[in-house]
Amino acid sequence: MNIFIDTNILFDFVFRRQGFYEDAFKVFALAGNKDHCLFVSALSVVNGVYVAKRHNLSLDDIKKAFKEISSFVNVVDLTGKTVKDCLDIDWKDYEDSTQYLTAASVDADVIVTRNKKDFSESTIAVKLPSEIFIQ
Repeated sequence: MNIFIDTNILFDFVFRRQGFYEDAFKVFALAGNKDHCLFVSALSVVNGVYVAKRHNLSLDDIKKAFKEISSFVNVVDLTGKTVKDCLDIDWKDYEDSTQYLTAASVDADVIVTRNKKDFSESTIAVKLPSEIFIQ
């Protein structure tokens, strides 16, 4: 199963957000299962570094965390074509549309997010972290 991880789940994991880390950890632990392939957008990583700097977190620590994650999660390039194609999608949030098209580019079976409503027009299944384990 190709699992695309939305930015908020990546942040829950990297920043160990209270109340959300445990579920995010379980999602990322799926990388150890040969039947699952995990993906995150390069945009999510860039946004993560930006958020970390804004919160005065150690840039070295955050780089180390993202390097570690990229050893078991596929970081998907955000292409110029995707950026342009998002302009033609009538979604409320441009960033969500980039996540959606990036997920589609890797034939994701599911998008894991805490904000399912943001993907209400997705043709890809959308699940909460707790739902990913329910078949």
